[in-house]
Amino acid sequence: IPLAVICRGVGIATTGTSEEVLATCTIPANTLSTNGFSIHYNFIAHTAANGNNKTLRVRLNGLAGTIIWASATGTFNNLNIVPISTFVQRLSSTTATTNGRYILTPEGVNQAASAASESNQRSVAVTWANANDFVITGTTPTASGDLTLDTYMVMIGQ
Repeated sequence: IPLAVICRGVGIATTGTSEEVLATCTIPANTLSTNGFSIHYNFIAHTAANGNNKTLRVRLNGLAGTIIWASATGTFNNLNIVPISTFVQRLSSTTATTNGRYILTPEGVNQAASAASESNQRSVAVTWANANDFVITGTTPTASGDLTLDTYMVMIGQ
C-alpha cells in the first residue's frame, strides 16, 4: 500500500522561551487499523546563528504527550535539522514502536553534513481507536525565534 499524505505545510518559528507547538497533524481515529501500518513523517527545520540551546521534538498526543523523536539539546549554530528514517509503526491496538534519526547540515554554506545522530527507537502506548494529535515542538529557553520549522509532511501507509 503506498504512502498517503494526511498533513503537510509550513511550520512557524519559536516565539517564546518554553516548549511550544510548531505544527499539528491530527491522525484520525482508526487510521492505523492494521498491525504493521505506520505514520511516516519528514520535516526541515533550521536554527538561528547563535550559541543558544535549542531542542526539536515530535510528540504523539499533543504538547503533553509522549516524545517519539527528539534532537539532542545543543547550541546548533546556523544549522538545518533534517530527520531520516522517521516513523511510528502500529504493533497492536494500543502500542507502537518509533524510530528516528537526524543529520545536521550547515545553513547557507557548502559543507558536509554531520553523521546521523540520536536514534530514538522506543515503545509507545497509544490507542489507535482514538484520534491522536501528532505535534512537532521546539524549545529555545534563551530567546524566541532560535528554532524554525520550515516545512513538514505526515504520511500513512505500510
